[in-house]
Amino acid sequence: MNYITQIYNISKYPLPSNFEIKLHFDSVDWVRTGITFNKEIINDQKDFNCPQFDIYYMLEDMVEFYTLKDAWKNIFSNNNQSLNNGDDVTITFKNGELRYTLNGQDLGNFIKIDLSNKKEIYLLIHARNEKTKCKIMYISEIFN
Repeated sequence: MNYITQIYNISKYPLPSNFEIKLHFDSVDWVRTGITFNKEIINDQKDFNCPQFDIYYMLEDMVEFYTLKDAWKNIFSNNNQSLNNGDDVTITFKNGELRYTLNGQDLGNFIKIDLSNKKEIYLLIHARNEKTKCKIMYISEIFN
């Protein structure tokens, strides 16, 4: 299935080292989207505001970004466009740079991730309640 069903949802298999993912949100409430380098998060289905795992993800306001090391920071400027019902989010990861677009519009910044101590990458969607309905449209590898 391509729809999220749990609090912490990860891709079944590790992602390629460079990839593009498109997500479609039928409905949006409390949700975070990004990647994790720790697949063990799937075994911990307790909802935490700051999960203690090696994750990099965006809040539904499309401004705030969380990492275990830096906690929550305002990273992106989205012209006051938060994630809404019917929206598409594209996550691109290439050469250690994590980028987001909302309905085809780049959010104007990126997260640089040091990959020296990282292994497998997984898509992570953190649905903080059952109101969010998200579908994975595609996951594709990017070739240099």
